[in-house]
Amino acid sequence: MKKNFYLILIVLLSTIGVSRAQEAIHIGIIPFTPVDYNAGAVASLAEEQVASCFVNKGRFYLLDRGVTEKLKKELDAAKENTSLYSKVVAQQGHLAGAQYLITGKVNSVEITSSTSKNYLTAKTTTNYHGTLRVALQINSVESGQVIFQEPFTIVSSDYENNSTSDIVDNIMCRFKSAVRNKVRNLFSSDIAIIHIEKEKNGIPQKVLINAGKEMFEDGKNSNCEPTTSLGSLFTKKIVLDVIVVDNVTYGSTTAKREKKIGELKVDSVEGDVSVCDVSKGDKDIKAALDAKTPLIIKAQ
Repeated sequence: MKKNFYLILIVLLSTIGVSRAQEAIHIGIIPFTPVDYNAGAVASLAEEQVASCFVNKGRFYLLDRGVTEKLKKELDAAKENTSLYSKVVAQQGHLAGAQYLITGKVNSVEITSSTSKNYLTAKTTTNYHGTLRVALQINSVESGQVIFQEPFTIVSSDYENNSTSDIVDNIMCRFKSAVRNKVRNLFSSDIAIIHIEKEKNGIPQKVLINAGKEMFEDGKNSNCEPTTSLGSLFTKKIVLDVIVVDNVTYGSTTAKREKKIGELKVDSVEGDVSVCDVSKGDKDIKAALDAKTPLIIKAQ
């Protein structure tokens, strides 16, 4: 009997392991395309920042580089034909074991300067900053269709010295933060307020939501500010929008309307849940919860 028990236990554990592996979302990040020579070196850095947003073994599995390089050749050959491109995404992506394919194009990267003069001291100051423009697209392999498409324009902090490496590092940090916020919304399950932790005069001050470390990590946004700036001393909390969804009917057509009614700030991440401060719209959020109105919660 003991032998049979251990056999059953091993089978159960292996089954759990398989189911967990299947739960991970399989992502293929296609090598990014630079539009010109100047953007070439930056394209690989931008690709790395996007990949780092999916470094979570519980939620995501990234396809090997060799696989995505082969996929890029197939996709590039079909990029001029939209319907053919969708078919290639569905067919080749499925063969590669991906659920989603991410492509990116670095359109430009430049470092510019601006000069200002202090008329009291007669001192002239030159500041340098960089600008990165990247177009990002995500296709569903199941349908072959685009589920996300957005151009990102990222501007760095100002630097007194023309230090290319510092400016590029700052741009990439900001780009990663922008992409990560989009990823949270796109690949997150429905986030809901599950408990009122603290209230004042019947109005919620702190709430508990059903999203934790897997989504928010430590609950803070990356601090990309230069160490010489005052902003480097502070770490910004993740801000979430609280949205009410209404069905709006005009004529014979019904459409969904999303209306923002408040904001939450992630105060602490505690395992599978997070404690949030209600920073805006406390009364409207209270009214929606009392009326059991469906709420959508998205990262800004």
